[in-house]
Amino acid sequence: METFFVGDEVLYQDERYVISEQAKDGPYDFKLLATGPKGAKVIWATTSQLKKLDKYTKAADDTDTY
Repeated sequence: METFFVGDEVLYQDERYVISEQAKDGPYDFKLLATGPKGAKVIWATTSQLKKLDKYTKAADDTDTY
């Protein structure tokens, strides 16, 4: 199981959010924030609904052109 912390950028339903709060109890684990065309979005989600952003967690071989 992946571990997430307040301040992490995550994917929730293929949209980028930032974790703003970890729930103390209840059915959800994290409060997520994002901005969209209609303003701010606030979502509560469980750990199993979140994905880490690959570009921050996987090494990229981007030095071939140098």
